[in-house]
Order: sequence, then C-alpha cells, then structure tokens
Amino acid sequence: MDEFNRELDASIAEIMGGKWIRFYDADYSDPDSSDGRVHALIVLPKDLDFLCPPDYVKDTGECPRDRYGWIPEYSTDFAAAWEVHKFVHENWAFSQRSRYYDALTKVMHERLCAKVAWPALLGFLEPKDICLAAIMALEGD
Repeated sequence: MDEFNRELDASIAEIMGGKWIRFYDADYSDPDSSDGRVHALIVLPKDLDFLCPPDYVKDTGECPRDRYGWIPEYSTDFAAAWEVHKFVHENWAFSQRSRYYDALTKVMHERLCAKVAWPALLGFLEPKDICLAAIMALEGD
C-alpha cells in the first residue's frame, strides 16, 4: 500500500474519531524526523482503552511501531470505506451529508471522465471515492 493511501486512511480515521498518540520516547515535533522510527500512531476510539494512557504509550514491544497499523485501510478496503459512508449518513447534519453526496458525485465523475447518473453511479464506486468525498465535504465547513 502506498504512503498516500495510508495518509488518506489516517485523515479518515481522524474523521471517525481517531486520535494520534505518542510513545513515551517521542520528544520530537515531527514524530519520524529524528531517528526514522515511528514515535506516534493513530488509534480509533475502540482501541484507546487497550493502549491507555490515551496520550502516551509505553513501548513494551507489544504495540507495533506502525503509524497506521491500528486503523483500517479505508482507501482500499470496501468494507472499511462503507463504515465511513455509514458514519457520515448516521452522524453528520443534513447540510454536511449534502456536501458529502455532492463531493462523492464530483469525485466519481472526475475519475470516470463521464457524467453518470445515480443510482447507476454506485456500480462504479471505489473505496477511495468515499474517503475523498468525506474529506472534501468537511473542507466546506
């Protein structure tokens, strides 16, 4: 999986309530710049209890030093992306949902280089479309 997709996944995880937490040995403003090791990772709320305390994690060797190892691959896994779609539908206000659906239509039209009407457009839906649309909808705030 390429770095762009995992960065996109991290942005989506933040939308889904994810939080960046740091290892105790992380004293750096940019978690990866000093020694090339991962000093911070993003975690969804369901995993925060496991990794308490919530802001810092002691490196016991049990926690993988993988920045994105605790979040789904939203941008490439359809089941994970559909959880984002459901989250938007169930938790966002009407105006935000409207922006999301407008953005989803725009993203898909641009990717397909054609205007396809709903519901036929659903047959061409890709996980990354859902992710990009969610981010675009929030940028409108």
